[in-house]
Amino acid sequence: GYKKHVLTDEQGLVEALITTPANCADTVALPALIEKSELSSGVSVLADKGYCSKKNSEYLAGRGLVDGIMLKAIRGKTLSESQKAFNRVISKTRCLIERTFGSIRRWFLGGRCRYRGLERRHTQNILEAMAYNLKRMPGLLVLEGVK
Repeated sequence: GYKKHVLTDEQGLVEALITTPANCADTVALPALIEKSELSSGVSVLADKGYCSKKNSEYLAGRGLVDGIMLKAIRGKTLSESQKAFNRVISKTRCLIERTFGSIRRWFLGGRCRYRGLERRHTQNILEAMAYNLKRMPGLLVLEGVK
């Protein structure tokens, strides 16, 4: 199996994409994804709990990016109320990002591995992301014209 790591903008358009084997931890992919996207300093990076690690937080701080990685409870210790509130605030924005995955699955039957091999799967992921961005663009342009 394979994992698709996607960096999107606040409107859900795909900016960068990395495909890894399924046995690769999510925490390892975040720095490579950010390097690929060339984010400017001061930008908030929102990510799910899979990317939560001290190393990733330090990496984001070193690049001048705002750490918006959802917090994960440590074994035998629950999250405090302030940490839960932090996760709720992040999740309200992340739902727009997660919509990208749902739309790719719904519109293009994404998530199915049609080819064997990491390179071929990565190519499929890129084509799905391009098709998604092209399908979303007219609607976003109309919304920009309305403002």
